[in-house]
Amino acid sequence: MNAKIAKIFENGVSVSFLGGMQGTIFVDHLPKEAPTKYKVGERVQARVISHDFVSKASALSLLPHICELDSKKASPTCEVGAQFDKAKVTQIVYGGSYKLSLPGCEQQAAFLHKSHLPGADVNPEDSASDDGETKKKQKAKKVIDELKLGQTVDKVRVKAVNYFDGVVQLTMRNQILNSAALDYSQLTVGQFVNATIDSVNDPKKQVVLKINDFVKGLLKLDHFADFPVKQIPPKFTAVGKQIKVRVFSVEDRKVLFTKKDTLMKHDVPIPAS
Repeated sequence: MNAKIAKIFENGVSVSFLGGMQGTIFVDHLPKEAPTKYKVGERVQARVISHDFVSKASALSLLPHICELDSKKASPTCEVGAQFDKAKVTQIVYGGSYKLSLPGCEQQAAFLHKSHLPGADVNPEDSASDDGETKKKQKAKKVIDELKLGQTVDKVRVKAVNYFDGVVQLTMRNQILNSAALDYSQLTVGQFVNATIDSVNDPKKQVVLKINDFVKGLLKLDHFADFPVKQIPPKFTAVGKQIKVRVFSVEDRKVLFTKKDTLMKHDVPIPAS
């Protein structure tokens, strides 16, 4: 529909349409690099993407693939798990996040949220000393490294794809950069992975292991050891502990791991079911 830009904000623009209705187009739905690239009174072709009937608030988009309903224009040119060296910061987004240009995929919109900057997965208290004053200062110290416009970053990884916005979401967090898989389709039977004990379920005699925030699986009672055990061994009850395990089976989003000594050998195959 036809819309007219009424106001310009740091994080988007407001528009009027249909003879008096008001709506907002946020910065991630503006094809130009910044809201300031638009002018008050400028007419644009937009599409309504959401409407709150209680608050009467409407959100619109100017992205070509949404305005034209062309899914091909939103198809990502890189997959979840892909890693890129020497990506360049092209825009600092409102709120402290960033847009990057990926080498070899320059036309692909790429977004790096501030929660996925280097150091975002580090607890400032981990490096605090026993001295009270020093600990207070280190708690207050900002761990996350901010990026600058035009800066080249050493390594980023695609953690997810937002098909609606036509953008890939990036991470620089070490835990995810070094993960064996970022979704269940990337796991294979027989694969060795480092996992963290996420929770312990004593009644069901099983432990939940996570490779990262996106992929989890189970280590059941019959896979703690080669011989039968009646209880979960104590070494598998420490939540947060990292252990090396092997993928025993994968079925959709259901993953079973094994820690049997006989199966933790690289020359011993595990047949896929």
